[in-house]
Amino acid sequence: MSAKSASPITAKKNAAQNSREFDPIDLERVQRGFIAKRESGLINDAEGRFVFDSDAFEFLRDGRDCPDTVNPHLWRHATLNAHHGLFEVARRRVAGSRLRHFQHHVYQGNAQGWIVIDPLTSQDTARASYELVTKHLGHRPITAVIYTHSHVDHFGGVLGITSKEEVDAGKCRIIAPVHFLQETVGENIIAGPAMGRRATYQFGAFLPRGPQGHVDCGLGTSTPTSPPTLLAPTEDITFTGEELVVDGIRIIFQLTPETEAPAEMNFFFPDFGWLCMAENCSQTMHNLVPIRGALVRNALNWSKYINENMEMFADKTTVMFMSHNWPVWGTEDVRQFLTLQRDLYRWMHDQTMRMANHGMTSLEIAQTLVLPDEFLAHEHTRGFYGDLVHNVKAVYQRYLSWYDGNPANLNKLPPTEVGKRYVQLAGGAGCTPQIRAEIIRRGRLSLGGRSGQSPGVCRPNKPSSPRSAGRLSRATWLSIRVVNFSQCVSHGRTRVAQGPTARTKDSQRACTQHDSRNDHRSTVRHSCRARDVGASWWRQLVRQLDIHRSCRHTRSPVGSRPF
Repeated sequence: MSAKSASPITAKKNAAQNSREFDPIDLERVQRGFIAKRESGLINDAEGRFVFDSDAFEFLRDGRDCPDTVNPHLWRHATLNAHHGLFEVARRRVAGSRLRHFQHHVYQGNAQGWIVIDPLTSQDTARASYELVTKHLGHRPITAVIYTHSHVDHFGGVLGITSKEEVDAGKCRIIAPVHFLQETVGENIIAGPAMGRRATYQFGAFLPRGPQGHVDCGLGTSTPTSPPTLLAPTEDITFTGEELVVDGIRIIFQLTPETEAPAEMNFFFPDFGWLCMAENCSQTMHNLVPIRGALVRNALNWSKYINENMEMFADKTTVMFMSHNWPVWGTEDVRQFLTLQRDLYRWMHDQTMRMANHGMTSLEIAQTLVLPDEFLAHEHTRGFYGDLVHNVKAVYQRYLSWYDGNPANLNKLPPTEVGKRYVQLAGGAGCTPQIRAEIIRRGRLSLGGRSGQSPGVCRPNKPSSPRSAGRLSRATWLSIRVVNFSQCVSHGRTRVAQGPTARTKDSQRACTQHDSRNDHRSTVRHSCRARDVGASWWRQLVRQLDIHRSCRHTRSPVGSRPF
């Protein structure tokens, strides 16, 4: 794959994003407590096969200015992620190993051994991390492993730091949230092959590393290539507030199901003030459904669990670390961080469903919503991994499914079949209504309905044949009108029995009032239009029904312009 320079429009858009001053505190946090890094960033497996190479991202560490091929915010985020090595998170007790692939893990130590939180994706990278810790902090056995949740990058490297024999002998405990194995099987085995293929595109596995190729993944630089491993948990956490003593250290757990993962948990070390937020918080907006595929996440519950965590632990927390990116120190900074993360997921949920209840589709909402300045002012509430456009669609899908309310989309053909038929249908600016009518005659109403909604492909208001146009109006126009009428009813704007009510100045004024709680101006304007459109579609539906009746007796729908 050959690298390309930025197109003029890409360079212009990226340059327009380059005027904002970045908060220097993130750079201080990402460098804080640095101990050492591996001499070579290259990691191979036991057979010498490539697994990961952090040196491939040296272009992020050489101090160059942001290139015009990369969004300046993403470039800055990537340069922060590129800091790798061993870091001291809490004095003499907690060490974070960031090899700077997609995920990092935490070693919590005492005199007996290490408690390892999330042992990376691959046993080769986990083993390299353990060797780095041993080299600089001394050898200690692994006495416990904690899986924060059921995603492969949080358990896949476990055989690089311990073994089944040690676990079976009781030398190493493995602690996980309840239903961990069930959800791991459900995601990584049932959907594993398809998810793996899609993940290669999401994470850019085959792109060349560089400013014109793969720059960053948001949660880290990239993913390793060796397969994951798994050891079953020896202990399940079954309720929030459950407390365990692990290798002499007290830990209080908070279950957070259906947040970033179906089975997930946060936990707190009460004797030290350390808070682990798993992947429920990161230095970026997260996905509500990743494009690699996953169960749709519950944004409302996500926000509520963060709020519950704040009530339980925030005032006692001195340092917060997460499964990805870098930690946050200081009680006030932790509370501010958690507040913004909580509000971000609640805002995406509430605004999406408010607009959906106004009658907007997921595509319309995704094009309408814009992050408020309060979120844009902080890098960790911007979309470097998740994205607002995708998250809106995820919220919509969770409540209303993939269906957009248009019957023409209920039984769509695959893209290849649609393409073949559109090639037949399209003739430049004109079209062939006879072919479209034949498709409808053969019972392909969905295709015929969609072709009637594509003004760039066909023009139902300019029929070339009176006979075909008459048949087309009965099949295509009626389905379109029923769709729009059903949307009017869902708005609650039209009383079918009495017909449309006239719009008064008072109703117009009431319709444009701004809801001071959460309202969005663009949706207020949409709501105003919905009332007019609703009445208008009702009148046009009645008109079309009259036209369809007349089509039974006449071959040409004279004066039947549908729009």
